[in-house]
Amino acid sequence: MKFHACVFESVLEQVAAIQATAPEGFQLHIDFSMTGDTGGDRMPSLLEKLASFPVVGSFEDAHWLQ
Repeated sequence: MKFHACVFESVLEQVAAIQATAPEGFQLHIDFSMTGDTGGDRMPSLLEKLASFPVVGSFEDAHWLQ
C-alpha cells in the first residue's frame, strides 16, 4: 500500500500503528514527495528507524540521499 508521509503527523507513530494491526505479509511503500521538507540530516536516521519495521517495504522520493 502506498503511504504519503505528512509533516503534520509522526510517520513513526503511524507506521507503528499500521504494524500493530496489519496482516502478515502486508507492505508499505512510503512516499516522502508531499512532505514539503527534504529533512536534511534527519532523513537517514528516520529511514533507518522506519526500515526496522517489517511492514515497511520501500521508500519513494529519497532524492536527498543521492
